[in-house]
Amino acid sequence: GLHPLLHADDPLRAMLAGQRMLDQLKEMELSGSVGVCTGRVWCGVVGTSKRREYTVLGDTVNLAARLMGKAGTKDFDQAKGLLCDRATKEAVQDCLEMKSLGQVKLKGK
Repeated sequence: GLHPLLHADDPLRAMLAGQRMLDQLKEMELSGSVGVCTGRVWCGVVGTSKRREYTVLGDTVNLAARLMGKAGTKDFDQAKGLLCDRATKEAVQDCLEMKSLGQVKLKGK
């Protein structure tokens, strides 16, 4: 993988980017959902010399994908398409207004 690169405000950057994506989709009369998690991931190039791709792997990535899936459901209308994990909430709660939706049941967790 690549060497670690981080900023103290990465969780805030991720939440703002997710909200901006949802706002842009809404302007185009489209819908979407976003899941944001804070944690360690593996990132790098995988594949063979004929076909390679850059990817991220790990539990943090999988959790974000599961939250994204939940964020787009009727059960979480109040999330407005964006859900995050506890670590992200704790990192951004002084900068963003956060609303707890309680524990979310996720597949594999």
